[in-house]
Amino acid sequence: MNRKHLFLSLFFLPIIITGFFLAQWQYQRSLWKQDLLSAYTKRLNQSPQPLPILSLRLKGDKASISGKNEDLFKQLDLLPVMVTGEFDTDIVFFKPTSQGLNIITAFKTSDGVIPIDVGRISLQPHDIDLKKILPTSPTTLKGFYRIPTQYAGKLPYNKQLVSQVPYPLFLEKYKTNLLVGSFQVRDDSVINNFLKGQNAQTFIKNIPNNHIQYMFTWIFLSLIAGVIYIILFRNTPNKS
Repeated sequence: MNRKHLFLSLFFLPIIITGFFLAQWQYQRSLWKQDLLSAYTKRLNQSPQPLPILSLRLKGDKASISGKNEDLFKQLDLLPVMVTGEFDTDIVFFKPTSQGLNIITAFKTSDGVIPIDVGRISLQPHDIDLKKILPTSPTTLKGFYRIPTQYAGKLPYNKQLVSQVPYPLFLEKYKTNLLVGSFQVRDDSVINNFLKGQNAQTFIKNIPNNHIQYMFTWIFLSLIAGVIYIILFRNTPNKS
């Protein structure tokens, strides 16, 4: 093998090997994603139950989610739940979606306060008076539990538009009385014909599982690199 052959090998062989390793990694990711989606689907077939005991025990202590509790919370995401209490509209946020604005506010239960996404509404923020739309007496709602995520959005100075449930901002107000996580009202829980919740299946459908496509892409790129390598290697004179 002369110097040119050596340079070709040093350039192409890492590309080929890396491509096949990445293809294998994407295949493993696909298996993991399939297991995750299957777990979500199985979970959603359960009957609604009270708020998770872990969420109640960690009242407001979001830091406790890390470490040993993190895996437990992952098993609770999209769990069908039922809550009874009253709305507290002191804090209201609007989350833009493809079908309108989702209203996020607080819901007081006997165990504590939990952020609640009551669903989308066609009105503009300045036309919304939640005290007239939401029930003022104790009510029971069905939906599903969402594990808290780090809020990365920014609040414009004149509009409370958010990209997700701003859990840290609720924590500032309700502190240790705030339950860990949030509650998403189910799509068949229509409130005063204004608000319509979301179906948990929409969350599952929005979880991408295109890892097999990525796997074949990496395999294809590795094969192309291999073909080019062989052609150049054979067409390079075997001279020092």
